[in-house]
Amino acid sequence: MPERIDGLIRPPNTQSDSRIGRQETSPGQASSTDTEARSSGTQPTDSVSLTESARRLSELASEAAAGEAVDIGRVESARQALEEGVYEIDPRQIAERLLALDDGLGEG
Repeated sequence: MPERIDGLIRPPNTQSDSRIGRQETSPGQASSTDTEARSSGTQPTDSVSLTESARRLSELASEAAAGEAVDIGRVESARQALEEGVYEIDPRQIAERLLALDDGLGEG
């Protein structure tokens, strides 16, 4: 049965959602998990498990947030060199750093 994006057409009663292993319920209808939780007196719980890459990414994000986002002295130095027309660009250095960054992103 097609479902409209505006949400006006709803599937009848319940429908299994195999992606997350739960059943959708109609308003006013309790799921089997809710019923089991009420009868045992406990609340249903969800859990999350992070991969090592996700943990490291979270650590790096925390470190980045703690540090200064922009090196003001470096920005001012570049601005002054641009204004004076003496700012030099080294394409080889840029390429080497881009390749190193790409190699670093491929790890993990």
